[in-house]
Amino acid sequence: MRWKLTFVLLLLNVAAFYYLYHLENRDDPRDGNAGQSSLVLPESGDIVGITVTNRATDGQEQVRELKKKDRGGWQLVKPVHWPANENAVQKILDQLRFLEKEVRIPLSDIEKHSQGLADFGLDPAQFELVLISRNGERTKLEIGAPTKMGNRLYIMAPGGKEVLVVGDELLSSIAVPISELRNQRIFDIPVFELESLSIQSQAQRIRLVKGTDGWSFETPIPAKADDQLVQNTLALIVGLRVIRLIPTGEISPELAGLTAPSLRVTLGGNNRRQTLLLGGDVPNLPADAPAQVYARLENGGDDTTIFTVVKKPFEHITRAQEELRERRILRFDPSKVTALEINRAGRSLTLQRLESSTPDAAPAWQSVAKGSSGGEVKTEAASTDLVDKLISELHHLEVVAFVSDAPAPSDLEAWGLTDPIAKVTINASRDWTLLLGNNISAPKGDANAPHWANPRNLYAKTASKASVYALDLGILSALRADSLAYRSRTLTSLPKDARVESIKITDLKDNKVLFDQSIKTDSETWPTALPEDNVDRAEILTLVDTLKNFQVQEYLLPEFKELPNLPWRYQLDAAIIVPGGDGASEKRSYYFTLRDGVKQIGGSPQQNVTFMLTSNLIDALFPLTLAKNPPAAPRSPEEVMREPLDATQAPNK
Repeated sequence: MRWKLTFVLLLLNVAAFYYLYHLENRDDPRDGNAGQSSLVLPESGDIVGITVTNRATDGQEQVRELKKKDRGGWQLVKPVHWPANENAVQKILDQLRFLEKEVRIPLSDIEKHSQGLADFGLDPAQFELVLISRNGERTKLEIGAPTKMGNRLYIMAPGGKEVLVVGDELLSSIAVPISELRNQRIFDIPVFELESLSIQSQAQRIRLVKGTDGWSFETPIPAKADDQLVQNTLALIVGLRVIRLIPTGEISPELAGLTAPSLRVTLGGNNRRQTLLLGGDVPNLPADAPAQVYARLENGGDDTTIFTVVKKPFEHITRAQEELRERRILRFDPSKVTALEINRAGRSLTLQRLESSTPDAAPAWQSVAKGSSGGEVKTEAASTDLVDKLISELHHLEVVAFVSDAPAPSDLEAWGLTDPIAKVTINASRDWTLLLGNNISAPKGDANAPHWANPRNLYAKTASKASVYALDLGILSALRADSLAYRSRTLTSLPKDARVESIKITDLKDNKVLFDQSIKTDSETWPTALPEDNVDRAEILTLVDTLKNFQVQEYLLPEFKELPNLPWRYQLDAAIIVPGGDGASEKRSYYFTLRDGVKQIGGSPQQNVTFMLTSNLIDALFPLTLAKNPPAAPRSPEEVMREPLDATQAPNK
């Protein structure tokens, strides 16, 4: 009997479950009545218009209307006319595409249970969504209240014959703020597509175009622009964001300063262009808000919506003629330079590149110097490193400021450019000639003088262009018309196997020998001959190395000669054995002045030149030429105690 009772209880449970399920899902119209839905929406690709009406609690309707443009993309046409945020529109289309009913409730069931549309938030509906198809068909969805279970919505199906329960993602996609539904950008031409930039103010017009060699100014004068700075500026313009869209009627174009705009910025790309008009300043901004100006687009269409943008980027753009200009005025290829001619103070020096013996050999240079009379010509080898350094300085030479693009002849004369103080001509793929004029001086007490008007700068121009620039005065120190400036800093260089046999240093003032040492070159070297405890061992070894490869800091005179008030004080004589000879030593002599701080002058009668010593040689000579007087024997304590105290050594009382 027990199994029969169990079976009966099981049947009763099944019946109760079926009854509860039927009651829950059939008798309550809010949560049941499954069946075939009449929810038929147009394909997202066929939708060309979307209208969202939000019936606010105060009775005011907020309408947002979106239209698909002929060339693709979406446009917000209400409440303002502005490009739409494509991502926000695509989110709405995606929600419509995947919208599925979970439950349908026929209106007859709602009436049967003595309920009305107001119980579902549909009388009136909070939101109304209208979809317009390509063929002009309109599909309307009314969106009501959320369900009790949450994350669901009641909507009135197209045709108005049943209420559907769907997910609430659709509501979240259409109820976004207007700032998220509109495009934040002003321009939609990508930077890589841009081919022109025009900036027109009430005072001037600037136009830049992109050519095969980069960006250049067309107006106000033809000039090369700095490609990187132009790219940065274009990225800044394209990246501009709208701060606020002004509702229609809030301010007129006249009051916004847009009927006579203060600035027009036009971007040109692949057969399309966009122009931004800037008006007056936006008043009454919060204290912490950046300065803003009114603006609108001028595209020949109905995009006349006024909006606001940050003002600061346009202050940079209005100075484009100077800010974006190429500051390198000698745009040659350093690898193509074959000669440089420097003229200064009536002297002329030409640096010529010599033919290389092999294609991969390092370039060699020679200098050809002419005196002021133009008679004697002196040719000698030039240092490749020093010539390369000069070429690099000229290649990277940048202007401090652009002084004038249309100077008068009187200006050129006053600025020292009709008879320049220095001129350099560079022979590369083409010739470049730089003229350097007078130092720039500003009128005393002139508070409005430009920042570059000071004696640290000088006037300059190229021979091929009219423009005058301000250059840093330091360029003159690099342009020297004497061959010594570019002579190799290696005075003498001995073969690797050469040996220094002896070194002798004499004080010429009293003909006193300060240092005299030699080694047996057949059995000794300087490191083995010098004791480890020799206090001057490091300096002597440095001196030996210097004699094998004698470097100078700078050449002073192309002859061996004492300078005024700087007599020779020390003479260094060295005996050097050069391999391959008869074994006899060669005598080399060098003369040095007294050390003056970190400077010391030397000379070589064999090389017939006067020069500045390197710091290594100065430090090595100093302890060897310093008088080494032995200290006096210490006094006994008794003698010290018997001596009277000096007044400055008296103890404090």
